[in-house]
Amino acid sequence: DTCGSIRNPSSENSLWGLRGTIGLSSRDGIVPLAHSQDIGGPLARTVNDLLLMLDATVGFDPADPITRDSQSHIPRTYNGSVGDAGLDDVTIGILRPLFGSAPEDAEVARIVRDAVEEIRTLGAGVVDVPYDGLDELLRDTSVINAEFKFDLQGFLARFPSAPMHSLGDILASGKYHQAVEGVLKRANDVASADSESYRTSLSKREQARAAILSLMNERNITAFAYPTLRRKPAVIGQPQNGSNCQLSATTRFPAMSMPAGFTSDGLPVGMDLLGQPWSEPTLLRVAYAYERAVAPRKPPTTTPPLAAR
Repeated sequence: DTCGSIRNPSSENSLWGLRGTIGLSSRDGIVPLAHSQDIGGPLARTVNDLLLMLDATVGFDPADPITRDSQSHIPRTYNGSVGDAGLDDVTIGILRPLFGSAPEDAEVARIVRDAVEEIRTLGAGVVDVPYDGLDELLRDTSVINAEFKFDLQGFLARFPSAPMHSLGDILASGKYHQAVEGVLKRANDVASADSESYRTSLSKREQARAAILSLMNERNITAFAYPTLRRKPAVIGQPQNGSNCQLSATTRFPAMSMPAGFTSDGLPVGMDLLGQPWSEPTLLRVAYAYERAVAPRKPPTTTPPLAAR
């Protein structure tokens, strides 16, 4: 998940997907898109499955030094950390700007608000957060275009016998999907790994991170809630609009996409819960309580009957 690759497919497939705090799990072996935003994480049909996957994949890896930061933040087991405690100590902030205001956003917004109300019935507090300056705060904070070319080259250098050694080689080969041609060419045109625009984006990112953390502390907000995608899933061949991936990618705070419900024509809708750094156990506790109370996931209508063993 550099900006949505765990949470967006989770939303569109009625799955639970966690983008953790940067450093929670190793990035070693992952083809990089942007090293300072990349992190792997689990997608699962149930919270319990997700907990098991976390226990198997988190922790310190000498091949990725940033994982050293995680060592004092990981419980003995995630599977044993959710418990049966209530949510009286949890406050959910409805981050209004990320719900959208276009007519196409209305159904998803309603479904996500209804999901937050379900969490309220479990004991959590809920507050409305307008935050009119959020769009400007996040503007120009993505570093994907600035980092990709150089991160990919460093990764490919580990494989001298590979047929490709750079993004330029990939473009010259023509062996890529036409849909990403523009993205690849723009990244390949970046001349320096330390440009002024890159440094500006990094600075703006730290400002955004500090502002969001300050807001959460001032309002005593445990997690922000908002649609993972403001629009319902697009049909095959059409672009998917309305991604809210940037807030977690910019702040590098953990975000959990949870099944929130279904549109009137039966399409899944996901809700992100974004917490403070290393708050994964709390996000998972909320998710576990919500799943047990609501059972929001349904298998696709095309799923055949499966015999239990």
